[in-house]
Amino acid sequence: MAFSCPTKTMAQTSLIIKLQGLECHFTWKLDYSRSKLQSLRETMIDISSREGVQCSWEGYLYNFLAYLHHALGSTEDALQCLKKAEEAIRQSSPDDVELSLVVHYGNLAWVHYHQGELTESQTYVEKV
Repeated sequence: MAFSCPTKTMAQTSLIIKLQGLECHFTWKLDYSRSKLQSLRETMIDISSREGVQCSWEGYLYNFLAYLHHALGSTEDALQCLKKAEEAIRQSSPDDVELSLVVHYGNLAWVHYHQGELTESQTYVEKV
């Protein structure tokens, strides 16, 4: 008979409570149908792939696109978008970069949590 480790269960419960308190795409109750998610993803990909598109909200676009990829089951694409989001935010908001990364870190925490990477998830929760 296998027993679960109470400490691990308590830590995981504590982490999920913290995750649910974050302000990010995963907690904003964005309840779309699969077809709507796919349509939004295609629109965001189209916008992000236009040559010369660099604007102050590029990081936010990639964060939303990462959420859409994750919601549609593509974690690797989500992580790639989150990397692009952080780069864009750091370039466009050098003076208040940590404040601008709050939603981003929340998204990273959730993606890593869903991958079962609890330590990595906790690291991003602590950055918020």
